Amino acid sequence: MTCLISASSGAVIYTQNFDTFDDVPNSTVFYDAAPVYDGISGTPTGASLGGNANLNGRLLTQAGPLVAHSASYFLHTNTLGTIPAGEVWGTNSSQTITVEVGEIYEFSFYLAGINNIAPAQLTAQINGVSLSSLVVDGVTNPGTATYTGATGWQQFTYRWQADSTTADLSIFNSQDVSAGNDFGLDTITFSSVPEPSAALLGVLGLAGLLRRRRA
Repeated sequence: MTCLISASSGAVIYTQNFDTFDDVPNSTVFYDAAPVYDGISGTPTGASLGGNANLNGRLLTQAGPLVAHSASYFLHTNTLGTIPAGEVWGTNSSQTITVEVGEIYEFSFYLAGINNIAPAQLTAQINGVSLSSLVVDGVTNPGTATYTGATGWQQFTYRWQADSTTADLSIFNSQDVSAGNDFGLDTITFSSVPEPSAALLGVLGLAGLLRRRRA
């Protein structure tokens, strides 16, 4: 069963859809911002990431029947950076995200399986803390993000109440089996969540406007 959260969307603070990079992505270019080689299949090219995210994987336009969720490219991982288990995506030092302590935010990404052998087990993390199954403002986050049947893109959204002034985003794969574990990531976003009072005022204002139009 896919675990999703439906909520009012606020302003998008950060987004990554893997289509703008310093180096033109293609099926042979691997990206890895980590200083230590961590099991990537193939030889990293040393691509200049600039202000882009840390990646363990390669950018593809298509893998089997799977195509990008948005635009042209997605991050394809294939036991890359996961033996031992480890981070497959994360913001880096040049991507410090400023947040307000006490405010609620949503960290969302799309996941798709490329095969159903040893499915990835992904955990959304902020500042190194897992968001899986946390209760935030009365809403329970999804647990581990995974897939069955490799049936296409599924969105997973996790809430976080800021306990610091910065947010370091990462996606961690705890699956460390070397066979299978093939998946895609795309359309990663970090957004503010409107306060309930502001959202309610918006609804009431719209209702009042409709009543005036009918009068």
